[in-house]
Amino acid sequence: MFPAALNRNSFLWGRLNELGQVRRENLNRIDWRVNSEGHGNVTSISDGETLPSPGKQVYVNAQLLFKIQIATIAVGRQQQRASFAPDSSVSDALLRETELAIEDMSRDLHLQIAGPQATTKRITSLEEAISATGTYAGISRAANPFWQSFVDDNGGNNRALTQALLENVGDTLKNSRGARPTEVWCGIQAWNALRALIEGTLAPARNLDPTALKAGALRLEWEGLSFIKVPDIDTNKMFFVDLVSDGGISLLTQASNDFIVTPESTDAFDTRLSISNMMELVVWNPFKQGLLADVA
Repeated sequence: MFPAALNRNSFLWGRLNELGQVRRENLNRIDWRVNSEGHGNVTSISDGETLPSPGKQVYVNAQLLFKIQIATIAVGRQQQRASFAPDSSVSDALLRETELAIEDMSRDLHLQIAGPQATTKRITSLEEAISATGTYAGISRAANPFWQSFVDDNGGNNRALTQALLENVGDTLKNSRGARPTEVWCGIQAWNALRALIEGTLAPARNLDPTALKAGALRLEWEGLSFIKVPDIDTNKMFFVDLVSDGGISLLTQASNDFIVTPESTDAFDTRLSISNMMELVVWNPFKQGLLADVA
């Protein structure tokens, strides 16, 4: 519903939607099983040797609740009178107010995903989902290393971005964790450091020409990865995201529409509507996501 309003200010919503990672669910919560341990008795035997005792896969349950976002709009008496012109109607005023409200809500949705917010009312942020510490989807990372993302930071102290740092995160995800990182979502300072590194050291003769994306984002291709400058992501961070494997990232919406418009009241003074959505960001397997932090 209202896709133009959604895409103007919300790069992360638009990007996940383009990749087919915005999914609709009709449940009140999100449950999935996580394969925490494989067969521990895989071995080699000689012909005729006794078979080992059977093993089994081990699973734990992950769960997230949808988060509710709501806005209320009203078209007042003066707006209604203006709408009585021959070429207009009250529905025009309502439509305009609704589109503007959804645009504001989509902007807030982007900020919730991009920012560090950590409250039970707001959508899970990238920093909460892609981490080596804390609890995500009801599973403690301290007690379950299989739930820890790969994080390379410097204790909050910025360091120069190098090729070795980039390769450490990318290679660890691919070679040790079975991930397929396809994009790197960068804060502004990390993005600038990346451009300086490529143009100044890795390929000094190359004049980079980033591609402009929606909502103020920029993309450049390097070594098989798309590096994207995403507005509002923490300035010194680079999220290496796997969007294609079973550990990918989805934005789930509850019900068939992304935003639901509900009439609340109509009288001589105004017409009121509520606009709501129920959404949540889901990282199905944080183990396959990475974060390079504290770069400048």
